[in-house]
Amino acid sequence: KLLPHFFSKEELAENNTDGSHDKKCLDSVKLNSLKLLVFSKFPVSKSEEKDKAWRNIKGKINSKCRATRKVLMSDFTPLVNCNQFHVCLFLSLMNKAFVTLVVRLVFNY
Repeated sequence: KLLPHFFSKEELAENNTDGSHDKKCLDSVKLNSLKLLVFSKFPVSKSEEKDKAWRNIKGKINSKCRATRKVLMSDFTPLVNCNQFHVCLFLSLMNKAFVTLVVRLVFNY
């Protein structure tokens, strides 16, 4: 429930906690702030336990990133019939300026 207060849907969809799998890394300052908040609310005495808990939390954050990516990727416009051509524009994860450019090129606007 804290993630939406730290990261936008776009940030979650485009990144993960460590920048692996061809994704960028989520903002480390925000991640560290989240970590401090969690462990101040739920203290852990041993360093090993804290590391294990943080790895588990990062795994949950990465799962949320994947789920957000899937939701945004399923958010696309239907097929558009234009001059006998069918164009399917997947708007999720695309920059608005890029979409505008594609629409202008395809539809000669």
